[in-house]
Order: sequence, then C-alpha cells, then structure tokens
Amino acid sequence: MQQETVRLAKQGDPSAIAALINQSLRPKGIVAKVVRKNDCLRILLDASPPPDQVASVRFVESGITKLEIPGITTLQILGRQMGQSLPAWNQIILLGDESEANPFHEEHPLVVAIQEAKPNFTIPNYTPPGNKAFGVVFGIFGLIGGIVFLAIPIIGLIEATLSPDAISPNSEPETT
Repeated sequence: MQQETVRLAKQGDPSAIAALINQSLRPKGIVAKVVRKNDCLRILLDASPPPDQVASVRFVESGITKLEIPGITTLQILGRQMGQSLPAWNQIILLGDESEANPFHEEHPLVVAIQEAKPNFTIPNYTPPGNKAFGVVFGIFGLIGGIVFLAIPIIGLIEATLSPDAISPNSEPETT
C-alpha cells in the first residue's frame, strides 16, 4: 500500500501526496489538503493554532522536491487556523530548473511555443526579482529623486526670501 501511494504521489496525484504528508503531520495535529492545477501544486495545512510557517515550508518543500513530480513548477503552501476560511500565511516556491520555473527563460515551453508560432519574436532578457544590484541601483535613484523633489521647493523658497525684489511684510510702500 505504501509503495503504491508513493508511486501515485510521484505521478502528481493530489490524494496520494496528501496521504504522505498527513502520515507525518497528522500526529502533530496538522491536516493537509492538496490540489493540483496545471503546473501548480497547492498544499493547505490546517491546524490549531496555525502550523509554524518556517518548519512547515521546509518539511513540505523537501518532501515534494524528493518526489520529483513531472510538470510541477510551482508549489504554494498555505497555513491556516483550523475552522477559519482565510490562511494565516502563504508561501510560493518555484521548483525545477530555471527553464521550467521562469516563464521568461528561452527554454520555457511557453516561450518555445511562441517562437515556433512567430519565428521572429524574441523574448527580452529578464532578471528575476532578488537581484541585489538591481535593487540597490533603483534604491539609489529613488533616494536621489526624493531629495531633488524635496529640494526644489526649498531652493525656490530660499531664492524668494533672498531676492532683492522680495517685499518684506514689515516694510511700507514708497511714496513719491
């Protein structure tokens, strides 16, 4: 029975995956529900209180990675307080190599299909989020832009008060 469940889980059967997860987590008061939609495997973990996110994600990701389920590129893990409708936490993990998980990669099936349909169509290079240099550069530009945005009115105010044409509210108009 256990070998059959593992075989089905490796094929991506949600019931078999849930059975394997529940075998380990049910003694800890956690119940798993698994749904597969296209290339995404969604695993909801119900417990009271909600399961610990770090430990749960580590456990589920490790187990799903070992199964090497073909066609699964995204893993969504949700933790929920038993009896509630909304999750307490939610984490999405990209699985597989870059060509499978990154829809902008030149070997991704979507890109290949587009290029077959339109041979002259090219996908621009894409840097996934998390590139620190990208964030630093845009952070610096944002900081500089903010300083300039604040400095322009201040400079205008200073120029207006130092201008010889500025009329002091205490001065009286000249009479001729």
